[in-house]
Amino acid sequence: MTFNRLMVLIVGICGFVGMAYLPPVMILWLGILGNGTLMAALFGVTFCSTFWQGSSMGALTSIAVGFCTSAYLLLGTDLGWVQGPLYGCVASAIIYIGVSLVTRRTAVPAEA
Repeated sequence: MTFNRLMVLIVGICGFVGMAYLPPVMILWLGILGNGTLMAALFGVTFCSTFWQGSSMGALTSIAVGFCTSAYLLLGTDLGWVQGPLYGCVASAIIYIGVSLVTRRTAVPAEA
């Protein structure tokens, strides 16, 4: 809990300092990054788990890959604010299913 509070404080201070120097740009990018990366991170877990049950390792990996993919495509490429999160959603769904298949436990038959 202390780590979470410390991270919120650090991100809040960085956001405040950034908004003091670039208010319109910072608010725009904060909204785009916040919504786009959140959507990409949670798409695989929420949408795919409705139809197919994966593993917890697949869910955690899917969240990380969706977030990182969307953030990279938004900040590091010339893709627009729509394409980056959508590609992140696709990566998140593929990773969720792939990692869940690899880490799925098989039932061990009980010995009599």
